[in-house]
Amino acid sequence: MRLLSIILISFFINLVLAQSSDDKPSQTLAQPSEEELRRQSFEKVWDTINKKHYDKTFGGGDWGKIREIYEPKALKAQNRAEFHKILNQMLEELKVSHVGVYDLKPADFELRAKTGIIGIEIKIIENKPVIWRVEKNSTADRAGLKPGFIIEKINDLSTRSVLERVESYFSSIRATDRIRLLYKEKVITTLIEGEPKTKLSLEVINSKNELQKVEVERYQANWQMSEPIGYFPPQPIIFEAYKIGDDIGYIRFNVWTIPQISRIRAAIQSLANAKGIIFDIRGNPGGISGMAAGIAGMLFKEPVSLGKMRGRELDLNLLVNPQPNPYLGKVIILMDYGTASTSEIFAIGLQENSRAVLIGETTAGMALPSIFETLPTGALFQYAIMDYISPKGTLVEGRGVKPDLEVSQRRQDLLEGRDLPLEIAIQNIIRNKN
Repeated sequence: MRLLSIILISFFINLVLAQSSDDKPSQTLAQPSEEELRRQSFEKVWDTINKKHYDKTFGGGDWGKIREIYEPKALKAQNRAEFHKILNQMLEELKVSHVGVYDLKPADFELRAKTGIIGIEIKIIENKPVIWRVEKNSTADRAGLKPGFIIEKINDLSTRSVLERVESYFSSIRATDRIRLLYKEKVITTLIEGEPKTKLSLEVINSKNELQKVEVERYQANWQMSEPIGYFPPQPIIFEAYKIGDDIGYIRFNVWTIPQISRIRAAIQSLANAKGIIFDIRGNPGGISGMAAGIAGMLFKEPVSLGKMRGRELDLNLLVNPQPNPYLGKVIILMDYGTASTSEIFAIGLQENSRAVLIGETTAGMALPSIFETLPTGALFQYAIMDYISPKGTLVEGRGVKPDLEVSQRRQDLLEGRDLPLEIAIQNIIRNKN
């Protein structure tokens, strides 16, 4: 079941499919043996956490004794995938997000850009996988799939049994309810995706609460991918911005990566005369943390802080420097259980500076700055180097950001073609305008 956890690579991007690899290193040049590569990799993981993990107490555990437990197991692993799984079990002892070992190669990211999709987005509502959005003119749309439909089976695989397996996985490790929902959502999404031009058989409960079988063909996702930054992997980029009526702006983006900066800035500038702007970061798992302060600079007329990152030896203040002609109208942020990391910093930073109203659900509670490195085995290794503390001293990790107005998405609303959190955001701006 470790595959389920590495589907969410980095927990603030976490949209890349993890694939195990037992590949042996090339023998064209003299290479260390597989045994030596694993020994070096274990040492690098343990020693890096020992020296650089932001929490010197290691979550209350004895990191030395933890090594004694896991090192013999790791070095006796039957293959490389099992070895990496044991490393992850050791890292789970830290009881925090943003740590993990991922069996990924550059080719895996290229494959991600060519994934076959059907044009739907899923949310877990009342512990059921419910269609949240359907892309217009997608194969799902043409097949008659609608928001609010419950997915019962995927190619004869019961989604109920899949979600029970995910829940069983979490029974032995630390995870909030929101993290569990996020994992479940990504696992179901992964099962729906596949090779382009392949058929997908779904059984859904439709708007009449009747079981309906649907055949739909996957098509190649037309995602633009961001450029990697160091070992920070490329990510699919989704962005939309438009006006609702004459004077309400709407901006939605799926991840905080460099290509999004110019789009977000241009969108805010184009909405300079709007009475309010809605930032929809539901399902946005984060990205480059420094972007939050940069975008916030377009929303303040005076310098503020979005909080600070606290490490072993250094604190980093997230200062917001106002930019020319900032937008000073009403700001609302939509968020849910899938809102994480940089998105959480942006949300609570604006909330505690009285600059935004937060509407939706409590966020994931995964807000640790982290670094990616490679291990001698070739796997990616992520580790947290700092904790995040909000402007008013709130710890977000493991707790999440609480909304000002708690509004959960309901299946019936989706069946009626309604996005209730968005409706309430619009009403809030209208009341403010009047």
